[in-house]
Amino acid sequence: MKTSNFFRNNKNEFKAMNYEFAIINRKTIKTSSSEFMKYLFLNDKNVDVTKNFLSTIMNDVFLPKIKAIQLHTAKPFKTTHNEIFNLSALDEKGQFYNIEIMNENDDDCIKRSMFYWAKRFTATTYDGKNFNGITPTVSITITDKILFADKNKFHWCFLPYDIQNRLVSLDNHQQIHFIELAKFNVEKDDDYISYLSKGNYPVTEDFFAWMLFFKEGWRKDFLKQYTVTNPYITTAKEDYEKFILQHSIKG
Repeated sequence: MKTSNFFRNNKNEFKAMNYEFAIINRKTIKTSSSEFMKYLFLNDKNVDVTKNFLSTIMNDVFLPKIKAIQLHTAKPFKTTHNEIFNLSALDEKGQFYNIEIMNENDDDCIKRSMFYWAKRFTATTYDGKNFNGITPTVSITITDKILFADKNKFHWCFLPYDIQNRLVSLDNHQQIHFIELAKFNVEKDDDYISYLSKGNYPVTEDFFAWMLFFKEGWRKDFLKQYTVTNPYITTAKEDYEKFILQHSIKG
């Protein structure tokens, strides 16, 4: 009884504390963090959100869109700073993929991404003998760092090609994406049309929306500041606010 009375009598103070925690969490756990992305994309209720995100990534580099996904219940890989989570996907042409997603900002970001891609890829053989059962593996790394010299291009997709003839690919089993948020230049009140009119790196409207969300979606007034036409981004923003509130209550 004493404990419940204490909480009741100090209700306003606890609300204030949660608000302060929310401010801190909003600045430290942004929408591009591995912790939140796992919360968003591995939610059974967000299958369509996850499909839209993955299809947007694929479509930006002219690869088939994702038709269906299967969420994994296994624990994600843990690196020094972040978690790497994965899921299975089926594209429009009937190809299955093993997809892993991470946020990585260390200096060895590229090597880390390649290492964890290889770890996930080799895990599909189990005994190292049944090579026919190997599933193509896609790695998607979202980073705040600038990795490549090109000042405008911020979405990179690497596949194994012949060095002299890029029309000849080795196979479709290796696909490593890097998305550099630092190069995504957007101003307050920018929409897709105004973004393109400024001569920025050309992307699809859905890709613009996801980049905008990962870059600025942590702001409380995000939906008021920017014009968002993709309904899945609205869902993602709502989930982010729930996520921040849950962490604020936990302290």
